[in-house]
Amino acid sequence: MEVKAATLDDVKDLHETMILAYQEYIHIPASTSALDETIESITEKLKNGEEALVVYDHEKAIASVRYIIENDALFFERLSVIPEYRGQGVARLLLNALEEITRSKGYHTIRCKVRMSLTKNMNMYRAFGYTQYGQTIFPLRGIQIDVAKMEKRL
Repeated sequence: MEVKAATLDDVKDLHETMILAYQEYIHIPASTSALDETIESITEKLKNGEEALVVYDHEKAIASVRYIIENDALFFERLSVIPEYRGQGVARLLLNALEEITRSKGYHTIRCKVRMSLTKNMNMYRAFGYTQYGQTIFPLRGIQIDVAKMEKRL
Protein backbone atom coordinates (compact mmCIF):
# COMPACT_ATOMS: atom_id res chain seq x y z
CA MET A 1 0.00 0.00 0.00
CA GLU A 2 1.21 3.47 -0.89
CA VAL A 3 0.14 6.82 0.58
CA LYS A 4 0.26 9.55 -2.03
CA ALA A 5 -0.23 13.31 -1.77
CA ALA A 6 -3.27 13.96 -3.92
CA THR A 7 -3.33 16.37 -6.83
CA LEU A 8 -6.23 17.63 -8.89
CA ASP A 9 -5.71 14.55 -11.07
CA ASP A 10 -6.73 12.39 -8.07
CA VAL A 11 -10.07 14.08 -7.32
CA LYS A 12 -12.07 11.22 -8.84
CA ASP A 13 -10.28 8.77 -6.50
CA LEU A 14 -10.85 11.07 -3.51
CA HIS A 15 -14.55 11.26 -4.31
CA GLU A 16 -14.97 7.56 -5.04
CA THR A 17 -13.26 6.34 -1.86
CA MET A 18 -15.27 8.81 0.24
CA ILE A 19 -18.61 7.81 -1.31
CA LEU A 20 -17.87 4.09 -0.94
CA ALA A 21 -16.76 4.54 2.68
CA TYR A 22 -19.67 6.77 3.72
CA GLN A 23 -22.43 4.67 2.10
CA GLU A 24 -22.89 2.83 5.39
CA TYR A 25 -24.28 6.05 6.90
CA ILE A 26 -26.95 6.65 4.28
CA HIS A 27 -29.75 5.40 6.56
CA ILE A 28 -28.84 7.17 9.79
CA PRO A 29 -30.78 10.32 10.76
CA ALA A 30 -29.64 13.25 8.61
CA SER A 31 -27.31 10.84 6.76
CA THR A 32 -23.99 12.62 6.14
CA SER A 33 -23.01 15.69 4.18
CA ALA A 34 -20.12 13.68 2.72
CA LEU A 35 -22.58 11.98 0.38
CA ASP A 36 -23.57 15.40 -0.99
CA GLU A 37 -20.05 16.22 -2.12
CA THR A 38 -19.21 16.07 -5.80
CA ILE A 39 -16.04 15.86 -7.86
CA GLU A 40 -16.54 19.56 -8.57
CA SER A 41 -16.95 20.54 -4.89
CA ILE A 42 -13.82 18.60 -3.90
CA THR A 43 -11.88 20.15 -6.78
CA GLU A 44 -12.91 23.59 -5.57
CA LYS A 45 -11.79 22.81 -2.00
CA LEU A 46 -8.39 21.64 -3.22
CA LYS A 47 -8.01 24.77 -5.34
CA ASN A 48 -8.80 26.83 -2.23
CA GLY A 49 -6.15 25.37 0.05
CA GLU A 50 -7.29 21.95 1.23
CA GLU A 51 -4.84 19.14 0.70
CA ALA A 52 -5.46 15.41 0.55
CA LEU A 53 -3.90 11.97 0.73
CA VAL A 54 -4.92 8.87 -1.19
CA VAL A 55 -3.90 5.30 -0.39
CA TYR A 56 -3.41 2.96 -3.32
CA ASP A 57 -3.17 -0.80 -3.28
CA HIS A 58 -1.32 -1.25 -6.54
CA GLU A 59 -3.44 0.91 -8.89
CA LYS A 60 -6.65 0.78 -6.83
CA ALA A 61 -7.61 3.75 -4.63
CA ILE A 62 -8.67 2.29 -1.28
CA ALA A 63 -8.66 5.22 1.14
CA SER A 64 -8.38 8.98 1.38
CA VAL A 65 -8.44 11.94 3.74
CA ARG A 66 -8.53 15.71 3.29
CA TYR A 67 -6.83 18.26 5.56
CA ILE A 68 -6.01 21.90 6.09
CA ILE A 69 -4.04 23.95 8.60
CA GLU A 70 -6.44 25.82 10.88
CA ASN A 71 -4.98 28.24 13.41
CA ASP A 72 -2.40 26.21 15.33
CA ALA A 73 -3.20 22.68 14.16
CA LEU A 74 -3.75 20.36 11.24
CA PHE A 75 -7.48 19.64 10.86
CA PHE A 76 -8.55 16.61 8.85
CA GLU A 77 -11.90 15.44 7.56
CA ARG A 78 -13.49 12.74 5.44
CA LEU A 79 -11.13 9.96 6.50
CA SER A 80 -12.41 7.22 4.20
CA VAL A 81 -11.44 3.57 3.93
CA ILE A 82 -13.46 1.48 1.50
CA PRO A 83 -15.26 -1.38 3.29
CA GLU A 84 -13.24 -4.31 1.97
CA TYR A 85 -9.99 -2.77 3.31
CA ARG A 86 -11.18 -1.97 6.83
CA GLY A 87 -9.45 -3.65 9.74
CA GLN A 88 -6.17 -3.88 7.81
CA GLY A 89 -4.40 -0.84 9.28
CA VAL A 90 -5.26 1.55 6.46
CA ALA A 91 -6.77 4.22 8.74
CA ARG A 92 -3.67 4.01 10.94
CA LEU A 93 -1.50 4.43 7.82
CA LEU A 94 -3.37 7.63 6.93
CA LEU A 95 -3.30 8.95 10.49
CA ASN A 96 0.44 8.29 10.74
CA ALA A 97 0.97 10.16 7.46
CA LEU A 98 -1.10 13.08 8.77
CA GLU A 99 0.98 13.16 11.94
CA GLU A 100 4.18 13.31 9.87
CA ILE A 101 2.73 16.18 7.83
CA THR A 102 1.68 17.99 11.00
CA ARG A 103 5.19 17.75 12.43
CA SER A 104 6.84 18.69 9.12
CA LYS A 105 4.78 21.90 9.03
CA GLY A 106 5.91 22.75 12.56
CA TYR A 107 2.67 22.01 14.37
CA HIS A 108 2.06 19.77 17.38
CA THR A 109 -1.70 19.21 17.30
CA ILE A 110 -3.93 17.28 14.93
CA ARG A 111 -7.72 17.63 15.08
CA CYS A 112 -10.92 16.24 13.64
CA LYS A 113 -14.64 16.24 14.31
CA VAL A 114 -16.65 13.05 14.80
CA ARG A 115 -20.39 12.53 15.00
CA MET A 116 -20.90 11.42 18.60
CA SER A 117 -23.53 8.83 17.68
CA LEU A 118 -20.88 6.95 15.68
CA THR A 119 -19.33 5.24 18.70
CA LYS A 120 -17.21 2.94 16.52
CA ASN A 121 -15.49 5.97 15.02
CA MET A 122 -15.17 7.72 18.38
CA ASN A 123 -13.55 4.59 19.84
CA MET A 124 -11.17 4.25 16.87
CA TYR A 125 -9.84 7.76 17.35
CA ARG A 126 -9.51 7.22 21.11
CA ALA A 127 -7.53 4.04 20.42
CA PHE A 128 -5.16 6.11 18.25
CA GLY A 129 -4.58 8.57 21.09
CA TYR A 130 -7.17 11.26 20.36
CA THR A 131 -9.08 12.91 23.19
CA GLN A 132 -12.25 14.96 23.10
CA TYR A 133 -11.56 18.64 23.77
CA GLY A 134 -15.00 20.02 22.99
CA GLN A 135 -18.41 19.47 21.51
CA THR A 136 -20.54 21.33 19.01
CA ILE A 137 -23.93 21.06 17.35
CA PHE A 138 -24.04 20.76 13.57
CA PRO A 139 -27.42 21.38 11.91
CA LEU A 140 -27.99 19.00 8.99
CA ARG A 141 -31.25 18.46 7.13
CA GLY A 142 -33.30 19.87 10.00
CA ILE A 143 -31.66 17.72 12.67
CA GLN A 144 -29.18 18.89 15.30
CA ILE A 145 -26.15 16.57 15.21
CA ASP A 146 -23.89 16.28 18.29
CA VAL A 147 -20.29 16.41 17.12
CA ALA A 148 -17.19 15.76 19.20
CA LYS A 149 -14.09 17.86 18.64
CA MET A 150 -11.14 15.51 18.99
CA GLU A 151 -7.41 16.14 19.02
CA LYS A 152 -4.09 14.49 19.50
CA ARG A 153 -1.01 16.30 20.79
CA LEU A 154 2.14 15.15 19.07
